[in-house]
Amino acid sequence: MIDNYKSVLAETCSRFPLLGQALMYHKNTRGKPMSFKDMPYLAPMYRDIPNLEDVAVRKAVQTGLSELFICMTLWHSGWLGKIVAYILPTFSVRDRFVNQRINKVLMGTPDYRQLLPRSRDIGNNRMKRFGSGSILFLGSNTTGDFVEFSADTIIVDE
Repeated sequence: MIDNYKSVLAETCSRFPLLGQALMYHKNTRGKPMSFKDMPYLAPMYRDIPNLEDVAVRKAVQTGLSELFICMTLWHSGWLGKIVAYILPTFSVRDRFVNQRINKVLMGTPDYRQLLPRSRDIGNNRMKRFGSGSILFLGSNTTGDFVEFSADTIIVDE
């Protein structure tokens, strides 16, 4: 029974890497493993969104999608070596989001800590190296953040 479960989980992770990352490695900001028990609609999104060319999602708050965006950001930068631009409404929201969500997840998940630079300096709220990629955290309230930057993946959150 356990071997069959492990086999199914391994196959799922292989076919759907973002879903696999969430199930195998990711710990949320409360330090808990990912679970789709309370939000079953999220599992298909983790499975399908990475396979889509362009995605636009209108969402309400507290739907769990920001956690999906965090997982996707970390997967694209850490495992795929991409430059990810994560755009938030303002500098103050960006700083709070990075301090309360991103830094907690990075430091609270052993597999993520391994992908941080050796210095483990996570104090920079604007840019982070992660794995072979990098993440830019931008505030949409200023044009200065959008001058001369390149990104492979862009996520606009709230």
